[in-house]
Amino acid sequence: LDAVSQNWRAMQFASQAVRADRQTVIEAIRRGGGLLLQFVSEALQGDREVVLEAVARDGLALQFAFYNAFRADKELVLAAVKQNWRAIELASEEIRGDREVVLEAMRQNWRSIEFVADDLKADREVMLEAVRQDGEALRYASEELRVDQEFVREASEKGWLVVATGISCAIPEAECFLDGPERRVEEF
Repeated sequence: LDAVSQNWRAMQFASQAVRADRQTVIEAIRRGGGLLLQFVSEALQGDREVVLEAVARDGLALQFAFYNAFRADKELVLAAVKQNWRAIELASEEIRGDREVVLEAMRQNWRSIEFVADDLKADREVMLEAVRQDGEALRYASEELRVDQEFVREASEKGWLVVATGISCAIPEAECFLDGPERRVEEF
């Protein structure tokens, strides 16, 4: 355990007996972090309590869970996402459509919108959370929301000018010429 406390990768060199001992592995996760889940026995990678301990320490440890069913376990995924928003990418399609899990990821980083179910891209609260962080998130919103004046206002407050044609123009220095050759535009 001392070696694992200094470097979690040391678990890969532990004996099979150590990597299969539940209490030792839980303590090792507590000391060394969740990613050492990849070096424990398959039986413990399939133990829900061990996986929960691991994802609470490092959300990306979810990728080392033995059962894909854990990716559809809301409690596990929510714990993983709370620790690291990128864990949403590892979640099942069903969980990517769970509003609570998605909002947790979104509060940490709007870019998590890339991994959520399409129907939540039409959800006003979800998309407002994203647009408040960065107007570029408006690109991922449903067509219906992209023409919504409130969303346009939120996006423009973050340095984006969105016009009715669907063209957006980044305004890093408050200079954007809608009809001049100097404009930088991006299509939705």
